[in-house]
Amino acid sequence: MKILILSQYFWPENFKINELALELKKKHYVEVLTGVPNYPSGKIDKKFLKSKSKYSNYKGIRIHRSWEFLRGNGSKFRLFFNYLSFMISSIFKGLFLKKKFDLIFIFLPSPVLIGLSGIILSKFLNSKVRIWVLDLWPEVLSDLKIINSKIILRILDKIVNIIYLNSETIFVQSNSFKKIIKKKIKKKKLYILNSWNDQIPKRKRKNLIKKNSILYLGNIGYSQNFENLLDAAKILVKKKINFEIKIIGNGRRFYWLKKQIQDHKLNKQIKILNFKKSKSLGPHIHSSEFCFLSLKEGKGLNSTIPAKLQTYMKYSKPIIGVSDGEVKSIILNARCGFVSKPGDSVSLAKNIENAFKLNSLKKIRLGKNSLKFSQKNYDKAKILSNFNKVFNKT
Repeated sequence: MKILILSQYFWPENFKINELALELKKKHYVEVLTGVPNYPSGKIDKKFLKSKSKYSNYKGIRIHRSWEFLRGNGSKFRLFFNYLSFMISSIFKGLFLKKKFDLIFIFLPSPVLIGLSGIILSKFLNSKVRIWVLDLWPEVLSDLKIINSKIILRILDKIVNIIYLNSETIFVQSNSFKKIIKKKIKKKKLYILNSWNDQIPKRKRKNLIKKNSILYLGNIGYSQNFENLLDAAKILVKKKINFEIKIIGNGRRFYWLKKQIQDHKLNKQIKILNFKKSKSLGPHIHSSEFCFLSLKEGKGLNSTIPAKLQTYMKYSKPIIGVSDGEVKSIILNARCGFVSKPGDSVSLAKNIENAFKLNSLKKIRLGKNSLKFSQKNYDKAKILSNFNKVFNKT
């Protein structure tokens, strides 16, 4: 089968679609239609600018890059034109390829509306469409109060439903996603395609675990609810509890968070570092006693399973979470940590304090429970094997 993967993000940007593309390549002919690499920094990757030709092929997969307005500082204005420009340019780029594809596979983190470009392109190319949905629109926009107008939200809901209706097969990242989409679109083939755990270098002897240390990896944006963490940290400082929270990532609120840490005089307790590639994360994750995961309240947001959760679990880490949905269920079912409700900073502070009070054996047991759940549910080989069975049957 000849497959065109449509994704605004692709290598050298670090997304799961990179690995999925390689998996599809094993049995199919695959090409990728994507944008220019500028996530998460908002600037075009310097290595890409020096040698664009090197980035037109990813391990035997041909890459076509479509123009887009750069993300820049991540303001609403820039992001709007970033998404819109890629939506429009990708249609024309796809047509100018003058190639026929049997299938267009669309990778759909936010913004899900990119799917509309794929649907339009499929009509011209007479191709079938399959999608992988990683964010629920317009639910997430409502949860984050990005859009408050009920009329606009209803219009967006109609557009998203058009994308679902015109997709032959829909892959989703959680059971909650499946239930929500099934209520909207009946008689559609929906399958769960979990994100798998990331590979991080093995632990070295010198990576000793630091007592009362917490690590956060990933996006620093509005949905991650860092207000809760800051308030909880202030409570712990008042109680004179020694601790260290390390935040490694990037995103729209990186500089906001950095300033908040300074303003609240939490520099000794909270360290914030720029995004690092997986190769460099080993010492950080191995030396941390606990890992942290947080989401704001909202049906759409709390139906997601951030990929960092799988990574934490693979490396036998007890988890301190803030969630009221899928993540909460996973942590409780796996018996691998503590969970508080979004917005409840007092409960979060109490959970952190209780986690620190555990003896070594109990902490190790929580970590082992994490690993056991990961091996059963998020093993890359198992997930991709199941994906292939579904993909090649449908």
